[in-house]
Parts: sequence; C-alpha cells; structure tokens
Amino acid sequence: MRRPGGGATNLPVVAAPSLPSHSHRSAKAHSYISLYDYIAVWLLNRTMTHSPKLDTMLMVEKQIVDLIKKADYPTRTELWRSLPKGMEYQTFKQILDYLEASNKIIYKEDKIVWVAADNPKLKQLFERSVKLRK
Repeated sequence: MRRPGGGATNLPVVAAPSLPSHSHRSAKAHSYISLYDYIAVWLLNRTMTHSPKLDTMLMVEKQIVDLIKKADYPTRTELWRSLPKGMEYQTFKQILDYLEASNKIIYKEDKIVWVAADNPKLKQLFERSVKLRK
C-alpha cells in the first residue's frame, strides 16, 4: 500500500473521523492519519496511566500517619511494602507526588515526613511553643 507523499508501508491506513459539514477543508486531505500520528496516539495510549482511587489515596495517607505514630518516619520503600493492600509502584509514586504537591508530606533525607495540619507531633510542637502574640 502506498502512503500519500511517498514510500510504501505495511501499516494499514487508519480512517480519520468524518469532518463536520461546515468545514471548508477538503475531505480528501483528511482521509488518512499519517504514520507519525498513528504511532503518537499508540504511544500516548500505551503510556497513559490511570488516576488512583480516593480510597487508595486515603489508605496511603493513613499508613503514613500510623507508621509515624509507631516509629520513625518511613522511606518510600518501607511505606510501599507496609501497605495493607498491594498496588503498582507507579500508582504509589503518583499518590506521593500528589501528597507532596498538596503540602501534606515532604522528604527529609529520603524519609517521608507528614506535615499536614493533623500531624500529632506538629500539634505537640505548636502547644509547647512560645507564643509571641495573642
């Protein structure tokens, strides 16, 4: 099969969606998707990830808080291995990226530190701190 504009290819020509009737462009010019577009769409669909569910995100948040209450601040690997329900590491990293972007966690020397307002250690620090103004 020959592609418009040149060489032969073994890939099928994929039909483009029909154009709206108000378009002034030629339907003939858009009757195919180029090989580049076909590969770009295929790669995009292949690499696109899903968004984690809310219950999964809450599970990770709860596990961070629980680990901090029991012991020291966990590393990413320690936290991932301690989760009660298994998940893909990419999904886990997405959740941690979200928590960091929303200022709920920070990283200190590869450890995860929970800095959201409901951190019990943070509350104790605020209660013990010297008040400068009333």
